[in-house]
Amino acid sequence: MWTRQYRRKRWKGLVLPVLTGLCLVYFSHHTVQGDYGTEANARHEARLAELQDELAALSVRHGELEKRAIQLQDGTISRDMLDEMARRQLGVIGPNELIIRP
Repeated sequence: MWTRQYRRKRWKGLVLPVLTGLCLVYFSHHTVQGDYGTEANARHEARLAELQDELAALSVRHGELEKRAIQLQDGTISRDMLDEMARRQLGVIGPNELIIRP
């Protein structure tokens, strides 16, 4: 009776560690470089800071416009506001005024 003896191949013991290492490299790469990785998070944080600054500026502008709108309501327009609106629409200046254009 013949029996075959198989020698253990060296690469058979390396298959599992190599596949594990490849998976580790793949997921590590996507943790840093992927669409939801740490670099993308830093870009999103920077964009968020820009948008918050823009929101703050727009909120200030909104407050100013709201204050002007309140002055125009209720039929009580302040003299300065009326004078400013009339001069702007009619293009009239007083004899001792100087126009400075931005």
